[in-house]
Amino acid sequence: MAKCEILTRVDRNDKVIGTVDREAAHKNKELIHREIGVVIVREDGKVLFQKRSMDKKVLPGWWSTGCAGHVKMGYETRETAVEELQEELKIVVNEGGLEFWGKEYTEQVDERREEAHYKYWYVMRVGMDFKVQADGDEVEKAEFFDIDDINKLRNTGENFYEPYLNVVGTVLSGDNSEFIQEEYAA
Repeated sequence: MAKCEILTRVDRNDKVIGTVDREAAHKNKELIHREIGVVIVREDGKVLFQKRSMDKKVLPGWWSTGCAGHVKMGYETRETAVEELQEELKIVVNEGGLEFWGKEYTEQVDERREEAHYKYWYVMRVGMDFKVQADGDEVEKAEFFDIDDINKLRNTGENFYEPYLNVVGTVLSGDNSEFIQEEYAA
């Protein structure tokens, strides 16, 4: 039986209003919750992507941003980002090492789920000597790519989660104007 994960539930203004079970949140877009995403950019402009484990329920084997995760009740978004980086990629960073990029409200409705969430995006900038170690349970592998690398992989049939590619584009261009700039709701 799957473990029960209790998330922070928010209203349409991103104000905390209680808790919600993760499974329930993925089946009802009225149960809005928070998620995080981290875009890791190396000084040469290449971006870290992870290939999700084939054991993942959502998008198994797809390429995604550096890391992503759900905000559990009692956790802040930055705290969750730090925890997810450690869990998925064995990266140790303090909260000050993450730049808040913005947040966005998203509804996802498809054959697997019907959910709504606020995604808080962070950017982590690293040097050329930065090394990463993928966790085999969560992540098959992690590699730095530029746009040409991504397009070549897509032409071979590799799948990239398109909404995250759009976010990476805003980070590389330096334009976060399409995101809400309030990191924490009152």
